[in-house]
Amino acid sequence: MSFFNGMDFNLLYYLSLGCLGKNSSFKINDKTYRTLKLLATGGFGQVYLVEHDSKKYALKHMETNSTYLVNRIKKEIELHQSFDHKNILKLLDYQIDITLTGDGGNFLMLMPYIKHGTLQDEYDILNKGEIKTYISIDRIKKFFHDILEGVNYLHHRNPIVIHRDLKPANLLINEKDTILIMDFGSATENIETIIDSKHSRKMIDEANELCSMPYRACELFNCEVGTELNEKIDIYSLGCILFSLFHLRGPYDLEYQKGGSYALGSNSGVVRFDANLNIPEDIKNLIKKMMNVNYIDRPSTEEILKLFLDIKF
Repeated sequence: MSFFNGMDFNLLYYLSLGCLGKNSSFKINDKTYRTLKLLATGGFGQVYLVEHDSKKYALKHMETNSTYLVNRIKKEIELHQSFDHKNILKLLDYQIDITLTGDGGNFLMLMPYIKHGTLQDEYDILNKGEIKTYISIDRIKKFFHDILEGVNYLHHRNPIVIHRDLKPANLLINEKDTILIMDFGSATENIETIIDSKHSRKMIDEANELCSMPYRACELFNCEVGTELNEKIDIYSLGCILFSLFHLRGPYDLEYQKGGSYALGSNSGVVRFDANLNIPEDIKNLIKKMMNVNYIDRPSTEEILKLFLDIKF
């Protein structure tokens, strides 16, 4: 970790880029990575395609003047660099630069470049086709098994890791057609029980900031007093993802597009399947179990793995 004080973060950012247009670069632990293009940008920062020794990587750059965000990003990096699993995107290297006062910083995270994109990218391509096509049953089996294995690894860590933002846009597909879970900016090791209305409001606000609505567990919309926010949050999201693998959309996307609410859909406990897709009843029942409004009754990742592998389809 390196420290600096008294410099403007924007100035530091442009210095790190080198202000050289196509030849701009980032430096991580004495290695220089030439930027090739911007891959994505958003509230989280920017992701660039970079190159070092003729190898391409994805580099995530984040910058903040908030003590809260400094601590959150540090935790994201600490968690991510500790993971070692075939279905989790590797964090290859990182650089943390924080002010002496700790209220601001620049963060760089270096990861493999997966040119095939995310599961959501695949949905978007398939949905745009003149003749709508769907993901094959064999690929659905493989994809969901990959996702389950990765989440099972997280849930069996000590302490447990709850991703809290599992969705197709956070699932990369590599050149071997293997799913890699990414983006641990919303992850937590804390299991919390809502103790009062103030705590409830805090956790609802946190969910609004960190957890995407279409795949968000119903308890995160309400955070009622007495509710335990635990790994069953991820189980609900897994149910939504399995639904999406067949439909190329989330369970309540159609209702939302018609002016409905994700919160109402999620809390209704009703899951409507497209009858034209001929989804096996055992798969429908498994999805309903994972999306149970009562989080206590949702199965664990181990139970889901067994149920899923036993289904003949």
